[in-house]
Amino acid sequence: MSEEPGQEPRTRLDAPGENGTDQGTNPMQTLKPGPSGDPQVTRTGRRALWLGIVALLMALIVAYLGVVMSVVALYVGIRTTRAARRTRSRAPGAVPGIVLASIALVISMIGMAFQIFFWNDLQNYSKCMSAANTISDEHLCKDAFARAFEKKLHLPEGSFKGGKYL
Repeated sequence: MSEEPGQEPRTRLDAPGENGTDQGTNPMQTLKPGPSGDPQVTRTGRRALWLGIVALLMALIVAYLGVVMSVVALYVGIRTTRAARRTRSRAPGAVPGIVLASIALVISMIGMAFQIFFWNDLQNYSKCMSAANTISDEHLCKDAFARAFEKKLHLPEGSFKGGKYL
């Protein structure tokens, strides 16, 4: 190898076995990719995905159960991602599970805020509907709830008129 003046000398990187040891001097050799997947990490990654899906469904059905399932899915997904990083393996489903659980957590929190904000109105509506004997009584309950909803949100009167939203 010829070196030009002003250039740094080039060093040769040995391959494994060339320098009398099983280790070469190539710094990139130490960053070997891990196995295609640790079975435990793979299973747990898929479990995180399923928990994220269930959390999203629960968030749409029952808000407080969505919060619980979201926290569980986030916990499992984050732990699985860290374990995969430590073992240099893959955790299929862990990151999508974390994303779904995060979305479910936001939806659940919005649903819980809605329930807390309209708690009294929802209770009055529930009592009215359980006491209603006729269809016209049910319409009166819906109209009363719509008026309370409009008043609380400072909407123009009649925004929910006609029962198309309730």
